[in-house]
Amino acid sequence: MDPNTLIGGWFQTEVDVEAVMAAEPDLILAGPTQEKIYDQLSKIAPTVRVPYGFNAFRDRFAFVSEVLDKHKEMEDWTAEYEAQATKDKERILAKTGTETFAIIEATQKEIRIYSRTGIADMIYNDLQLPQALGLPEPDAWGGKGTSLEGLSTLNPDHLILMADSSDNVLEKSSIWNSLKAVQAGKIYRMTSRQNYNEAFFALGKKSLMNQLVEDILKGSQ
Repeated sequence: MDPNTLIGGWFQTEVDVEAVMAAEPDLILAGPTQEKIYDQLSKIAPTVRVPYGFNAFRDRFAFVSEVLDKHKEMEDWTAEYEAQATKDKERILAKTGTETFAIIEATQKEIRIYSRTGIADMIYNDLQLPQALGLPEPDAWGGKGTSLEGLSTLNPDHLILMADSSDNVLEKSSIWNSLKAVQAGKIYRMTSRQNYNEAFFALGKKSLMNQLVEDILKGSQ
């Protein structure tokens, strides 16, 4: 099996069984989203049910490490990651103090404010940076859809903006341009792919953490 073969979509989509078969895997790890096709997958190769979904990174990481007999490697990675997050938190807070952070995704249809999962989990839990006041209670996927008016009530000091293109659909809005983070130039661009993919597995998290920290430190000079 080519280790670079990509046959999945977003975290909540089912995979193409024929594509899995064509990849000729030696082992299949099937998450909760693939429950309906478990029997089909198990006919292709030994298949392990992973009971943890996209929003349970640490539980899923520990489970998979046991399946692959990589528990020591998982523990080493976790210790290194947490130590780096602590150092990075101290570096950031030394410059930003009590300044607040918000994470949003902007599309043509809506604005989503994230308070759990993905990049939000890294900002608020791993780095323990202050949340913008008034974050809405999230839906199961970790965020809440809102409007520009809803965003204006947060008015964070720092804003992580996720978008799939270099265009910002908000930039012509007077509400957007009145936000503290926009006026101070403390906007940090990420792609939706980074949030939905990289932020949910170990190597991706480490790379994404480095980018987030450097962007925040650079923007806080």
